[in-house]
Amino acid sequence: MENVSILQKNYMYELLGCCALSFCVMIYFWGIKKNHGIAWLWYENNIKLFENQFLVIGVPETSDIIHKMEQETNNEWKFFATGRKNCNYCYVHLETKKRHDLFAMTLLHLYWPQQDRVTYTIPLIFDDMSQMPKICFSVLRKRLLSTFKTENKELD
Repeated sequence: MENVSILQKNYMYELLGCCALSFCVMIYFWGIKKNHGIAWLWYENNIKLFENQFLVIGVPETSDIIHKMEQETNNEWKFFATGRKNCNYCYVHLETKKRHDLFAMTLLHLYWPQQDRVTYTIPLIFDDMSQMPKICFSVLRKRLLSTFKTENKELD
């Protein structure tokens, strides 16, 4: 009878370890699914605008197969559009929170809070570079405006 009680006490740590591991795996798959949903929601809401404004939509591959949007990592996607006058291309980089990473969403989030972000890169092309207008476009929250102006004095 003593052997049975000893075995039951020795498996407590293994049981807790298995529970913790299964919790981490559940968070991992939940985070990937949530980030994937956010990226494709952005895509569905913006594809009509890109189809109206650009001739070619998608990420070109070496084998002439074009993906509409390509996933780089579990929290990053890229989107590419081209075929517009005076515009070389439009590259969109979607970066979501690392919802799949338990460490990043708990402890690391206290010091470096993450946010979902979309970055648009659109290089303009003009035949005569002297006629090229100087363009700076940014969307900021009001509380970040003063910091942006002090860091980028050349834009005033």
